[in-house]
Order: sequence, then structure tokens, then C-alpha cells
Amino acid sequence: MPNFLFKFKQNQLNLAFEQNCIIFGANGSGKSLLLRTLENGINGKSKDTFLINSLEVEKNEYSTIFFDEETDFNSEFRFTNTNTFRNAIYDSIEHTINTESILKEINSVLDKIDIETNKYINNNIHGFFKEKIKFDINITNLDQIVNKFTDIYVDGLASNSQVSKSKKRLLIYQLLLLKQIKNDITTYILIDDFDLYLDTENTIKILRFVSDISKQLHCYFILTTSNPIVYSFLDDNFQCYKITTDYTMVKLDSEMISSVIKEYIILKEFKKQSEEKDFNNFYNKNTNLITNDDIESQKNYISYFKYKLGILLTSNFVSISLENNCYNIYSVQCQNISEYNILKLFCDKLLTDYEVVDMI
Repeated sequence: MPNFLFKFKQNQLNLAFEQNCIIFGANGSGKSLLLRTLENGINGKSKDTFLINSLEVEKNEYSTIFFDEETDFNSEFRFTNTNTFRNAIYDSIEHTINTESILKEINSVLDKIDIETNKYINNNIHGFFKEKIKFDINITNLDQIVNKFTDIYVDGLASNSQVSKSKKRLLIYQLLLLKQIKNDITTYILIDDFDLYLDTENTIKILRFVSDISKQLHCYFILTTSNPIVYSFLDDNFQCYKITTDYTMVKLDSEMISSVIKEYIILKEFKKQSEEKDFNNFYNKNTNLITNDDIESQKNYISYFKYKLGILLTSNFVSISLENNCYNIYSVQCQNISEYNILKLFCDKLLTDYEVVDMI
């Protein structure tokens, strides 16, 4: 299990996850900078301030792939010298055809073009100019042929204008399959705003893709998002973190959820009695009475409002209300008093700045 210990904005942070990690946060919360900090650390560029599993990272010890909103579909899929798509196909071509024979045949055709071209020059140009011009079309390696393929069509559409941004985004992610994920060393794939341009259906599709690929190959995904609905789609293959306004990290995992449920159950009992006035004392006296069955039954209840937890994960401020007429854009509308009280406890755990709207 990867365990990152690193410095970020003067804070010492710890990031640990089993297979994949998703970092939630509001817009402008520092998610992009955090991801770049992780990339530099994994690549061995931050030896004094970045540890993986308590060890300093050496250069080329791990492999990284980074995608952000600036990652451009056309440049990624075009056959340029440094392009992964081009290199994967070029390697495949080079190993499956007789390169020497192909070059010989192509240059034989080009020689005929040279002869006709130079004949035209001799007949029409050299009689008027002192400078001697000669054309020699010559291809010396397969690379020069592959680079000629620049027009890309997806489902019959030209990619540069007609293919949707969401389709391009999906295709970019599928480049991961083209020899970017290495077999001999661990690869970390970092994707900033992974659901950019994606609707609900395609967001779910990418999350499933990530789960499947990380199970099949020697790799880990670290994603970021500001979309609250994403939390509703996650399974146990993802560890969730929130980046807060003070640039710390809060983990929302099964342990936190169990802690909140236990506190909620004891709080209900505390309000029913009148003898004990101090909640902390009451909690300490009764905490051992809460069973795992009690907690698990409430976990099923929490699953019904996961979207609202997503709002807490992607907000710096929320307003919790039971009122039907509360139209504050930061408002979280609760269906009942139980949901209301549980969400307040989650706000405390997630360090979300919030207010409680007076109940009618």
C-alpha cells in the first residue's frame, strides 16, 4: 500500500491508499498544485521533503503519467516524435513488417518521381537561371513515413472540430493502454479534474475503467475533482481525501464513518436522559455499548445521502437546513432530523465551515 509523507504549503501531509485515491476539494483549493507536488515527489525531485513508505525516492524508481485540463487530444493523438500514441504504433509497425523492404519499395517509386521532377527542371528552369537545382526525394527510415499520418477520424468525424470534448477526454484516458503503464516498475497515473467535460454516464465509465486497469496492471491512480456527485459513484477501490482551506488533508473512510455513527447514536441517547450534563463523559461511559451491528445498520442509511457528503467534500462552506424554503446556493437540505444531526457531525470531522439554519 503506498504511503506518501510529504510537505505541502508548510504542512506535513500523509496520503495512504490501497489501490486508487481521489482528492476532493472546492475550486481554487490547491488540488492542481497538490497533484504537481505528488508528481515531483514520485519522480524523485523532492528527496528531502517526500517519502514513499518511509523511504526517499530515487530518480526513475517509479513511473508517472500526468493529465490535466491542458492535455490536448489533437497533440496526444497526432504522430509526432514525442507522442506516446505515435510511439506505440511505430513500435508495433517496426516489429511486424520488413522495414528494409518497405523503404526499398517506397524509394523506388520516389526515384521515378525524382526523374520526372528533375526532367521538368532541366527543360523549364535551368535555361533561365545560373543556379542548378536538383530534387532528391529520399526516405531513410520508417519514422519519416509514420509522421505523415496526421489526420485522425473518430467515428467518421474529424477530431479537431467535430468530436466532442467528452469523447476526446475518454480517448485520451484510453492512451493509458498504449505502453504508458510499465510492467517492470510501479506507475502512478495522476489526473487533475478527471471528470472534466464528462457527464454522469461517462464519469462512471471512467471510474470503472480506472478500477479495472489498476487491478490488471502494476499501477495506481490519483484523481482530483470538484464535483460532489462523484462520491456517490465510488466503491471500495478508492480512498477519499478532502483538501481543506488550510491545505491539510482529511480522509473520509470507513473508520471516520463508523466514528460519526457511533457519536450520533450516543448523542441520541444523551439527549434522552437528564442525569449526565457533559456529553464527553456520557460518551466515554457508553462507547463500549455500541456494537458493530449498530454501526453497520446506520451505514446503510448513510448511503442514501452520499451526494450530500460529496457537497461537504467539495465545499469550503455549507449551510445545513431542514427548511423547505431555504434557497441558499450553499445549502444542504436535510430530509429529516436524523440526517440533519449526522451531517452536522460530518461537518465537524471534515473541517467544513458551516452554519446551522434555525429549524421551524
